[in-house]
Amino acid sequence: MAQNILKNKNINKKHINLFFAHNNHINNQKITEKYHTKWHDEKYRCGYYIKQELKDKYCIILSTGYKGKIRFDYKCSNEYCDNRTSYKKNYIQII
Repeated sequence: MAQNILKNKNINKKHINLFFAHNNHINNQKITEKYHTKWHDEKYRCGYYIKQELKDKYCIILSTGYKGKIRFDYKCSNEYCDNRTSYKKNYIQII
């Protein structure tokens, strides 16, 4: 994901560029969950690689929808999260 963003020729480093993604993608922390590395060997999340390139020009802005409530929650069957069991019915409410 970071490679696709950074090689995009439409990015103008003199302007503000907005990228919308799930928190797990934009944050710049080390990946600690094994199920996030099941299909690749990256050690950090996308934001880490963008931060390396853009330095202080990369800023994460967080937002939450539906009054801050969790809409999708599940329990993993193992450390690779091969099977997910929902705690409650998943839904999206459009206001």
